[in-house]
Amino acid sequence: MAEWFDHDGRTILSPAGTLQLVEAACHAHPTQVLALVIEQEAQSRHKCKFGDEHRVGRDSRSTTPEWEYDWYRRHDRPRHELLRQWCGHRAVTHHERFLAAEAETHRLDILVTDLLKALDNLGEHEQAARFAEEHERDRITPHTIRPVVERPLHPSEIPVREIKVRRRWW
Repeated sequence: MAEWFDHDGRTILSPAGTLQLVEAACHAHPTQVLALVIEQEAQSRHKCKFGDEHRVGRDSRSTTPEWEYDWYRRHDRPRHELLRQWCGHRAVTHHERFLAAEAETHRLDILVTDLLKALDNLGEHEQAARFAEEHERDRITPHTIRPVVERPLHPSEIPVREIKVRRRWW
């Protein structure tokens, strides 16, 4: 039983009651809820690629794709996965997400290679070489993203600096 009250002719539900209501709606109408989730994910995907423009009063503010992706990961994705689960789909596992990310990275790597070849065939040799070098140099790997563990260093790992100083004997 959810807690609720009336305020100015409107029923106000507690947070727990709101979750129960949404879960019941997902069980009753899963196809409509999943269609809404797919539509919102398409909008989020567009924002994660190009950023977004927000209107605040007379001001227009824009967000970066990085900010939109961070917002998606922290707010939208958990909500979408919960709605999918309530509609009868199981949540995506970490391993499945990892496999999808690896496959997508491979697909994009092939696409970048094809684009670099096309750019080179058009006579833009310097531009193609610069993009190829940047693509390889800025590659994100487990070694570049792995956090450095704070631990005591072995004496062989401590860098040695030699400072030449004149000795004065009195």
